[in-house]
Parts: sequence; C-alpha cells; structure tokens
Amino acid sequence: MQISVIIPVYNDYKHLELCLRSIQAAHPQPQEVIVVDDWSVYDIGALVREFPSVQVIRQKTRMGAGYARYTGVQAARGDVVAFLDSDCYIKPDWFGIICTNLHKDIGGVAGRYIPCNTDNFVAFYEIVDISACYSRKTAAETKDIVGGCCAFWKDALLSINLKSSFVFGPLAAGEDTLLGLEMKKKYKLLRVEGMEVYHHYHETWRQYFRKRFIDGWSHAVIFLLYNRDLRKAAYLKYPYIILNLAVMAILVYGLIKRSPLIVLSVFLIFLYSELSIFRSVFSLKKAGWRNKFGFLFMRLPCLLMRNVCWLAGVTSGVGYYLINYGKLIRLTVSAESNTST
Repeated sequence: MQISVIIPVYNDYKHLELCLRSIQAAHPQPQEVIVVDDWSVYDIGALVREFPSVQVIRQKTRMGAGYARYTGVQAARGDVVAFLDSDCYIKPDWFGIICTNLHKDIGGVAGRYIPCNTDNFVAFYEIVDISACYSRKTAAETKDIVGGCCAFWKDALLSINLKSSFVFGPLAAGEDTLLGLEMKKKYKLLRVEGMEVYHHYHETWRQYFRKRFIDGWSHAVIFLLYNRDLRKAAYLKYPYIILNLAVMAILVYGLIKRSPLIVLSVFLIFLYSELSIFRSVFSLKKAGWRNKFGFLFMRLPCLLMRNVCWLAGVTSGVGYYLINYGKLIRLTVSAESNTST
C-alpha cells in the first residue's frame, strides 16, 4: 500500500512546519507528501524547501480547501490518498493505522480531531462549543468525514463525482461532508479507533465568528441539496439556536424594563439548557481553571453573537441557493437526493 498525503494550506505558515515534521517522524513513511498552496500571501515554498521530499503545488488563484484537495488527488501517485490539514499533526503510527484498517472492501477510513491548544481561551471556547458536532464513536460505519483526518483508495475517489464533491463553487466549509455523502453512495466508510490527529482551533474571535458564518452558509446550501441524506445529521440540528435567540431577546427586554423576575427566569432557563455544555467544560483536563470559569461568564454574550453569525450565514446560503438553483443541481450527482424549491 502506497500512501500519498495531501495537505491544503492557505497562509498557515505557523502550523505547517509542525505538520510536516510529524509526518517525517511517522512510521511507516508515505510514498509522497503533496502540499497544495491555495494562493497564500506568505511564501509557503520557502518553508517547504526545508523538506526536500515534499512536493508543492501552487494554485493560480484562491479556490478553497476542497479544490486544493482535488488538485492534490490529480497529482497523487499512490494507490491510497490521505488528507491532512495544515493545522494538524499526527501520531507516529497514523499511517500504520490506515494500512491496518483500509481493506479492499471499504472505500475509506476516517478519524477525529484531538484539540491541542486548549491554553488559548478562544480555542478552548470553540472546542467546547462545537464538541457535539464531531462524533466520538469509533470502529463503526459512518458517512461523516473529518476533512483533516481521513484516507481513501484513490480509485474509489476517482470513481465518484469527485469534482463536484470537492469543487462546490464558493463553498468554504462542508466539502468533507459532500465527500462523505458521495462516497457513501458507493462504498463503505469506516470510523477507525486510534486514527486521531492533533488539531489547532481558531485563536481569535474574528476567526471564530467568521467560521460560524461560513458554516451557516455552507450547511444551508448542502442541506437544501441533500436534505434526504442529511435530515439526521447531528451538526444540522440547530433549532435550539432559534430558541436561544428568543430567550436572549426576552433577556434584553427584561434588562431594559429592569425586571429582576424576567432576568432571573431567563438565567435559570439558560443554565438548565446548558448543563451538558458546562459538564464538557470541566471534563477537559488539560484546560486551565481560568479558561473554564471564563467560559461560564462569556458563554451568554458569545452564544448570542455566534447564533447571529450562524443565522446570517444560513440566510445568505439560502439566498445563494435560490439564485443559483439550476447551476447547483447540475453539480450534484443524484437527482433523487435533491428536492425542488
């Protein structure tokens, strides 16, 4: 089994070196490592020159991580393609786990992220906030692919509508969801125990809230196109966001009217609805107490802003879908997985 590693990167000079060094330390070694530079402002090539065996492909314009992965697949020579993100690094046995579990009767294997920068408060907040989005179930069939931690037979990738799965217009997130949906139509996908990567989460509020907007936009478009396939997807179960916004509107009203009863009632409702999240906060052993208690105080205002960004993204995504309906339908593989609007 010969493995080609594909790493899309955009301006992530900070983490790419750690990612490449972790690959160097792995055993067995992959056949090749391909870094696809998605038109970075920084000179990624200068860093990669320290790793003579790494091939660099620079995009002619910025196209997004999905297109970068597609470019890497076209250039790959191995019979297995493994995807990593530039802000991830692997354990030494990562490729060995792929070789052990990627049998001929399945199309691909996937793992999960392990957070590695919980000392940063924004990263810690994001880790807890989206912890429910990534299933911790292992050794089971799945259609949920984590784009920065997965591997596939190259022939299987090339046998599906790969381009439309990866290259989805301006889709800036969720391309791994599309890949999982398309692959699952023809092949078995397996979530593998022990196939984890260490992942750096966003460390500024601007990055975090921008990502929430992009998630809302992308997930709205994906859901409208694949609603039958995604109706049970855990990360799309966001009705509680509407509820949270309503509760917070009542809270603002109570503050304006200076009503202690309204404020106390909202606080108790919020506290009850967030008990599972708060348990997650204190279950992260590597995180400091300062971040844990900071989360409790920052949760309400950050949740409001996150929900506003997400709903703005959803609204924008629905608008884009309605305007470009005919074009988007042509990009999908199975007409039966789409419904008219």
